[in-house]
Amino acid sequence: MALLNGEDKDMKKKLSDFSPQEIAQMEEAIRNIQNKKSLALFMAGCHELERIAGEDILNEALRKLNK
Repeated sequence: MALLNGEDKDMKKKLSDFSPQEIAQMEEAIRNIQNKKSLALFMAGCHELERIAGEDILNEALRKLNK
């Protein structure tokens, strides 16, 4: 997943503050956000990513996914 695999240097720096379990949870949340078939999954993914990583990373993820 490009968003979390370190291709983005700013994101990689931010992710170094999280445990492997938290990163796995964030990856699952992003998969739910990317799943455009279900608004409920999208909303749950956004909520989970914000809960784990905070609003700044959620906003950055959404910005990158909308490109």
